[in-house]
This record gives sequence, structure tokens and C-alpha cells, in this order.
Amino acid sequence: EKVMVPLSAEKETTMEPSSARRNKHVAAPQETATEVVAEQKESVTEVAASAAVQKESATEANAAEHLTDEEADAKAGDETSAAAVSSKRPTRPGPQVPIFVSENANTADTLLLVMQGSGAVRPGMWARALCTNESLEAGSIYSYLDKAKERGWGIIVTNPNENSVPNPDIGAASDDGKSAVDAYWLGTTDAEWKPFARKVAASAERVKGSESPQEHSQYVYSTFVLPSQAKKVFIVAHSFGGMCTGALFRNATIRAHLLTKCVAVAFTDAINDIKPSDPSEVKDFYKKKLINWVASRRKLNASEGTHRYTGSEERSAGHDTHEWTSACCVDPVFEWFDHMNK
Repeated sequence: EKVMVPLSAEKETTMEPSSARRNKHVAAPQETATEVVAEQKESVTEVAASAAVQKESATEANAAEHLTDEEADAKAGDETSAAAVSSKRPTRPGPQVPIFVSENANTADTLLLVMQGSGAVRPGMWARALCTNESLEAGSIYSYLDKAKERGWGIIVTNPNENSVPNPDIGAASDDGKSAVDAYWLGTTDAEWKPFARKVAASAERVKGSESPQEHSQYVYSTFVLPSQAKKVFIVAHSFGGMCTGALFRNATIRAHLLTKCVAVAFTDAINDIKPSDPSEVKDFYKKKLINWVASRRKLNASEGTHRYTGSEERSAGHDTHEWTSACCVDPVFEWFDHMNK
């Protein structure tokens, strides 16, 4: 399911104390009933006087425009309708990017958070080149989604690489009416279309809350995982997704949730950026609950030692090419998830 969300934090609102709200509508004890009635009469008189002034002004305006009573009534109706339409017309939202969640993401007992690598890959891909040159089975996250669905888990797929969107007022078309894409496919020379493409890129608007892959990952976790009913969380992260996982642990609120709810993390040749300066509880979590399946010529699942800072286990993904690691190690990843889930 595709969910469009404005990646921006909601503004906090404050409410007046209930006593203050009540005092606005309750007469002070020293006021007598006569004084209250007098104030009400005075208020009604003021409203009537204001209405008379408005009516007189409207009459003068209609006279200036030489409008009959019927024409004036029609004009008033048109203005009312226009105001109603204007109030309902949605304002242009800020820049947005899609985030993908399963139908049961908010209600499932267990959630799988899928975090891709960096670059041109988009949600659903591990490696764009494999999707194009090999198969979707090799280059996409489909096999991971299938196994998660078999277990009844909710799924959240991040979109960390769309950190800005083209300004619609600039990116619609170039001066000659061609978009950058049209110019490319119509065989326009680089000298003709690249300047416009650069102009579109320069005018792109940053997405609030998704200014970087790390900030995007924190936003997704805070917005979808924290409020969910999930009692258990699993994470699978490829390549730069390891950096995004580290960013989760560097947010105090998210870290506290992960330390209590996250059952296991699977890296597929991902960057383990935990440093000696990181909290000992995070390093201990990595050591006990994280395995990184790395590119290797050794047989699938063979030991590749441990990470130098965290002591987390590293195993062979069964392929020596980075892009292939996720596809090759999907079975041992879920076998380990099942083992940790007992």
C-alpha cells in the first residue's frame, strides 16, 4: 500500500486550563441577574447596530454599481458561493515522498522494516542493475516480502533516497516547452538539455524530515513503528541501510524502543558504522542481535569473523559481488529470524 505523507513534524498545540475555559463562559459570582440581562441587551443592541451599518454600506455599494435589489441578491449569492469554494480548495502541500506499508503494519504483532542502500535505487529494489539485467527475483525485495507475509508480519519499506522533489513551477518545461525527459528521448543534444536539467535539479525542494537517508529513516520509525501495536520488530538493511540503522540507535527515543522491541537485525553486506564512542548498550545489542551477511567467495553462511568494534557476527552471503548479497542470503536470514523469535 502506498502512503503519501508530508515529511514534516506536526506543530504542537497547547490548551488553556479547563478552569480558564470555564471562566470565560460563567458570570462572576458578584454579578447580579439584572446586570447579566443588561449586558446581554447591550450586546444585542450592538449587534443590531453593526448589522444596520453593514446593510447601509452594501446598499451604497449597490447604488454605486447601479444594481437593482434582485441583482444585488444574485451578487451576494455568487460571493458566498465563491467564498465557500475557496475555503474548501486545498492548499498546495509541501514536498512529499511515498513510503510503503502493508495493510496490517499498524496492527500486526510483528513488523519487518526494510532499508535499502543509497544511490539511484528506489523502494522495492536492492540493486537496480540486477532488476534490469538479471531478474526481479535477484534485484528486488520480493523474496523478503513473501517470507514476511508467510509469517503474518507487517511490513514497512523506507524510501531514503528521495530527499528532494522538483519545483513544479520550474520543472514543468523548458523555455521551448520541452521537459528534460522529453528532450532526452527526442534526441536533443547534451548541450541543449543538460542546462535545463541542472536548473530543475537546483530548484528542487528539500523534503522536510527526509533531508538525508538517516533523517528519513528516523522519521519513518517515529511515524509508523513507534505508534504501531507491534510487540516485535525485525530489520533487514542492505549497504548504506546499515548507516541508517545506526542513525536509529542515535536517536534516544528510537534507541529505547529498539532495545526493548527489536528481536534481530540482518545486514546484507551493509555498513556497520558503530564506533567505540557509541553507548555500550548499543554495542552489546549489535553483538547479540545482529548478523552481517557479507560478500564472500566462501560457501553460504560460512563464518567471516566478527566486527572489530561491536563483536557482531559476520557470515558469507554466498556471493562475492555486493549487489547479489541480499538475494543470495534470504533463506539463512529468515532462518535466523525464526531462531531469534522463539
